[in-house]
Amino acid sequence: MGPEPKAYCEKFGHAYECFYGIKRGAQPWHASLNRIPILKSYVESGYDGWIIYVDADAYIADLSFDIGAYLAERNEYALIAAPSGLTPPRWWDINAGVFAINLGHAKGRELVDLWFEKFMAPPLDVLSAEQVWGDVIDDQAILHDSLNAIDGFEAALLRDEGAHPVFNWDSRFIRQVVRDAAPMWLRIKRIEEAVNQSLAAAGLDTSALPRREHHGEREEANEEFVEAVYQVMFGRNPDPGGRVSSLAALRNGDRTYRDDLRSCMESPEFKDRLPVLLKRILTDEERQALAAALV
Repeated sequence: MGPEPKAYCEKFGHAYECFYGIKRGAQPWHASLNRIPILKSYVESGYDGWIIYVDADAYIADLSFDIGAYLAERNEYALIAAPSGLTPPRWWDINAGVFAINLGHAKGRELVDLWFEKFMAPPLDVLSAEQVWGDVIDDQAILHDSLNAIDGFEAALLRDEGAHPVFNWDSRFIRQVVRDAAPMWLRIKRIEEAVNQSLAAAGLDTSALPRREHHGEREEANEEFVEAVYQVMFGRNPDPGGRVSSLAALRNGDRTYRDDLRSCMESPEFKDRLPVLLKRILTDEERQALAAALV
């Protein structure tokens, strides 16, 4: 998140919390799970108001929008969230990246309790040893499971869609630049530009904000390399944590392309997939020759 959430909260008198780190787990992508124990802590403290959760790749597009007034008119709902965009649409298939949850609503608290229970289900050592994002736990998937498990929750959910949505993509208030929208370097650039625009539109000085030097061509090459390695060697797109850590290491010079390739080749996932790849690219004669050479 940029500076605009804090500026917005100060303007309207809302509390603001930002957390850096990992609440439970050990892998970089486990930071995506933080929202669950954070929400649980608010329930345990007795807080009974609305909470808006915002992912790091989202920003406030309109600092004049009065979200407090908007939510005050919708207290009959436990949750307000945008659909994930997948088809066919299903009532529970929402995006967990930006949402508003009402802890003054019994079903809002029930949702947090069940989500937290599912979050805590895997033993810590199992979660910490996770090698691929989502193999042990997927925060959005267990949110969907929790929604389905609570009787009558569909009536307590306001799906933020239609002509004037408040959250996500091209909405009025908070917009998210999701992974599929662009390469990482371009997403960061778009978010920074959008944040500067929203602050300027609100009459706030942006001259003191830190500026990132965008080495566009290099970043684009790194992004293409990481995508290609995962797709060719693993047959899938990189998980969010793997993508972020690989790109950061390449950008900072902590790792070379050779290092990344070697790491992938030595991984258990690639070794498991290697027979499938060899069967695909080698002729029968070549496979027989390889088998003989390995004896």
